[in-house]
Amino acid sequence: MLRHILTTALLAGAAAGVTAGLLHLVFLQNILLLAETFETGSERAPFALLTMRNALTVMVMVVLYCGYGLILAALMAYRGQAGDRVDVRAGLLWGIAGFAVVTLAPAFSLPAQLPGATETDLAMRQIWWVIFVLSAAGGVWILVYGKTPGQGAVAALLLVGPHLVGPLLPDVLTGSAPMELAALFTARSLGVGLLAWIVLGVVAGAVWRREQTGPA
Repeated sequence: MLRHILTTALLAGAAAGVTAGLLHLVFLQNILLLAETFETGSERAPFALLTMRNALTVMVMVVLYCGYGLILAALMAYRGQAGDRVDVRAGLLWGIAGFAVVTLAPAFSLPAQLPGATETDLAMRQIWWVIFVLSAAGGVWILVYGKTPGQGAVAALLLVGPHLVGPLLPDVLTGSAPMELAALFTARSLGVGLLAWIVLGVVAGAVWRREQTGPA
């Protein structure tokens, strides 16, 4: 079982991480670089430095999604033990759920920010991100596997409640990047996240199914 989880996590995480990294370079990198020029007033970094930055971006994405893949594979194993079928279709649903929990739910109150955006307390953003993710994970889990109306009410409270109490916007908004650029960055960040999570879920489902049906 542990071997199945690790194999699934590494293969799916690598596929999703490379996908996320490449999509980031195609759709988000130029926006980031443009926002940095608004923030600093200087020209773009040299080509060699950008190349190193791009390579590190892809590497970080692979490591990040391997971590997500480990969590996803462990949950798949748990539900598989409970009798759920784990395959490509189930992996797609798991991937969409993962996107909703890890990317969409926090973005509802903490959207992706460009360089030069109005400064907010980083530690507070990180704390709220964890709160949003954990509450969304609990809400989605109860929504899918709960069996009573009361559990549905608890799921709704977990999904919505944290967004009603924080975090608050800064009193003064002084971001240097145009709002159109910030809006495009936020929208594309969500799109990249969705596609990466779909790849993670689909590949995880396919690998898990292959490991189950293959020779021991």
